Amino acid sequence: MRIEIAELWSMRISAATLYNIERTTDDNPVGGGGAVYIQVAGGLVADLLQFLRSEYPNNGEVIELEVGNFLRPTRPKETLTFSSKSQGRMRIANQNRHRAIRLSAWSPEEGFPSLEAGQNTEDARAVLEQIGGLRIFLVRGEDGDVWAGYTVGEANEAQAKQPFAEINWGTATSGGYWRYEEKK
Repeated sequence: MRIEIAELWSMRISAATLYNIERTTDDNPVGGGGAVYIQVAGGLVADLLQFLRSEYPNNGEVIELEVGNFLRPTRPKETLTFSSKSQGRMRIANQNRHRAIRLSAWSPEEGFPSLEAGQNTEDARAVLEQIGGLRIFLVRGEDGDVWAGYTVGEANEAQAKQPFAEINWGTATSGGYWRYEEKK
């Protein structure tokens, strides 16, 4: 099955985020805190909301999106949940794989980078440096279906020709939004 990409949103994953979505249930920061979600920085929220075709949610409200696995499009769709966070940020809820069921497209079973018990943010940084960076993405096909996936490292020659290559593989941005616009 070939997915014709009409829209794409992507976000670079930081070492802190990778650590937080990988830390085990017995690994809790002293004094509380420690995210178990993927935080979307304020600078990417407008792009995310454009992709979601939604407004910023009020406290306590969520935006749910049914997504397929980009690598395995025949698998059943899953629900991805977004909510507001302080200072205009957002979160992609329940992405710590030891405390919730992470989206399968972003799971170690699909090759998504992981950490071992006892590893920390510095270990996550080393993993990200070794693989050349990590980005999650959501794509909307021409048929309106949404798919999730991830990229690592730099784009290969074919990928670099994609119009959204810089936001999905590049190191110059933290991510962003792209939409196919037919040339007139």
